[in-house]
Amino acid sequence: WLVVAKVVVVSNWLLLFTSLSILVGSIGAINQSSLLRFIAYSGISHIGFVLWPLSYMSSGSWSVSIFYLVIYLPSVVVIAGITSYLNLKSPLIVSFSGLIKSNYVVAFTLGAAFLSLGGIPPLSGFLGKWFVIQQGINYHTYWVVFIAVVFSVLTVSYYLRIVKLIYFQDRGDILTWSSSLITVSSLSRPQSIVLGVNVFIMVAVITNPFPLINIINWFCYS
Repeated sequence: WLVVAKVVVVSNWLLLFTSLSILVGSIGAINQSSLLRFIAYSGISHIGFVLWPLSYMSSGSWSVSIFYLVIYLPSVVVIAGITSYLNLKSPLIVSFSGLIKSNYVVAFTLGAAFLSLGGIPPLSGFLGKWFVIQQGINYHTYWVVFIAVVFSVLTVSYYLRIVKLIYFQDRGDILTWSSSLITVSSLSRPQSIVLGVNVFIMVAVITNPFPLINIINWFCYS
């Protein structure tokens, strides 16, 4: 009974950390102008989704958490890679306004990364959140499901705002920020390959997630 009690306590604490991570990350990202702070708060929220399945202490918990993490990483790699390539030390979100007019390949890649981070279909980030929330429903932790769904919908607006800036914002509308606007030159072949592979993962997994699921299950249970 003592072991069972300890498991229940750990499970409840993980659920609490999950809820707090999603709340703090989602609220903290509101109206952020700095890309780095936005990604940091977004990461806090995503950590909550990674911890959530682990709270159930079940055989499938690790698989769901790792699946979510694998889905999450390509988007971070793309955003970090492009930011590093542009040599931006303190990038502002508004700096990406009208990026599609400078380099449509980079704009498409960056937009896909933000949409996937937001869990917006048809990108794989949606599938990661769906699996985690579905497991929460199966284990009847409806209060965490409610928090996750409400704040996931809320954060979608943040990511759509960035995508709107990248694709649809006219640079002439933000003359005050003109010195911060980014102009992107052509990428090298290795850089294009790295970004292309990550975008492929973001797009391909949702069409057929089972190869990735099988690999993760083999890794967890072999």
